Amino acid sequence: MLQMIMEADGKEQILDLSEVPEYVLMMSCDGILRNQDLRNPEAQYILQETINALKVKAEEKPSEGIISYHRGDLKKYIAYVDDLLTSIKQE
Repeated sequence: MLQMIMEADGKEQILDLSEVPEYVLMMSCDGILRNQDLRNPEAQYILQETINALKVKAEEKPSEGIISYHRGDLKKYIAYVDDLLTSIKQE
């Protein structure tokens, strides 16, 4: 399972992807989609793991006081990336 290092107030914290805020996961997905060659199996793996973490977040109740996405929009984004990964794997 992938983990992410978060730094706050000079302290590093290692988090499982399911513990990372959803806006950070969305930014990570966007960065992968823009900057990585998705034919690369490693990039596909990282994107799939990030989307899996977002799927967990999409089923949770939005957090109070933290940036959160509309659940319908989040699920549409997840479906879009899932479809993209499926189409790439079939090529």
